Amino acid sequence: MASIVRPMPLSLPECASLSAAAGCDATVSGYGETAFVIGNVAKQYCVTGTFTYPVGAAPPPLTAQLGGMGTYSPFKAVVTDGTFPATLTVKAVDDFIYGCNPLYTASRYWDVTETGTLKATISFTYRDEDINGPEGSYVVLRNEGTTTGVPTNSGVDTATNTATAVDVENFSKWAAGNLSVTASSARISGRILTAEGQGIRNATAILSGGSLAQPILVRTGTFGYFEFTGIPSGATYFVTVRSKRYQFANPTRVVTTIDDVTGLDFTAEPGSSGLQSETIPLKKE
Repeated sequence: MASIVRPMPLSLPECASLSAAAGCDATVSGYGETAFVIGNVAKQYCVTGTFTYPVGAAPPPLTAQLGGMGTYSPFKAVVTDGTFPATLTVKAVDDFIYGCNPLYTASRYWDVTETGTLKATISFTYRDEDINGPEGSYVVLRNEGTTTGVPTNSGVDTATNTATAVDVENFSKWAAGNLSVTASSARISGRILTAEGQGIRNATAILSGGSLAQPILVRTGTFGYFEFTGIPSGATYFVTVRSKRYQFANPTRVVTTIDDVTGLDFTAEPGSSGLQSETIPLKKE
């Protein structure tokens, strides 16, 4: 196993099939598009701190046969707590994570293993050529064994192709995209209300995103309830509400249908009923 000393400029273009270890005080420099590690990079932590893993993914076999090169895709860990010393080892893989929907997931994941006990905020950067489907629907995916889900306190910044998960204590495989669409379906329901808590009749709820070919529209009944049924589970959707008489400060919500989503309520802004008072002059007799 090669050692990373401080500082270690990665001056060679693409270090193929290499395992590298960084001690407690080690730093790296000079990494980027033309200098990165294909393979495992292990970093030992003796205190809290930040480390960027200069990893890249080897090309798929066919791409390699055609002369394709690996690509840089860094992983960053901000360690905030732990039992020291402890180690995180990271490897980037040019493939789909288990349990994802490949039509709507970036084709790259990061395999992260832990020795000891650490707590960290992690982030990882996929590439434009990894993107499949509408990037705006991406969520953070975490896989362990045969279980893949969406961790809490996580999100994807599509402007920078960066996915982030906060306060991670269980390290495994990570990616950005959408969960696999299975035969199961989910229900999304909620209510559209006035500022006073009364249901708004004939308001419109619009469901879009996921694998829907086109948005689905429903109207509320007398008490303001709406419901979407038979929605493919394991995807991310956008629910938007509209009313001719009322305005909403946050008319769009993002939901991921791992299970049924209930209680998705929207409340109109106070005084936004749009009703105009009219003064009718009295005719003097």
